[in-house]
Amino acid sequence: MALFRKIWALWGVIVFAMLWLLIIPFYLIVFFVFPKKGTKWLIWFSHHVLTHIVLALTLIKVKVEGKEKIDPDRSYIIISNHLTLVDFIANAVAFPGIYRFLAKQELIKVPVFGYIIKRFCVLVVRSSVASR
Repeated sequence: MALFRKIWALWGVIVFAMLWLLIIPFYLIVFFVFPKKGTKWLIWFSHHVLTHIVLALTLIKVKVEGKEKIDPDRSYIIISNHLTLVDFIANAVAFPGIYRFLAKQELIKVPVFGYIIKRFCVLVVRSSVASR
């Protein structure tokens, strides 16, 4: 069973990496052609299309309960415990709206990925009390 879990985890990493490599050029084009509206559309696409593709390819099923209790006219804070690398995908599937993740400021230093993080996330400077 442990070997199967390792193989499945490796498959998940490969699927995620391959999808990112395929969509990064598309994301960058949309960012430059539609600097304002493009970000919102790409967040919607990532949350409501890409996440379902990742889950289908990795054979992960997410059971969502209480979705009907979410009021689309209210603001929410969604908290993950990071027990797995799938929590942000599960949150995107469970929450019907568009939202932004919190991300540490240091992530924007990563080439290409950092630019996408800067556009998709609310950045937090962990050394700043006001930012935290």
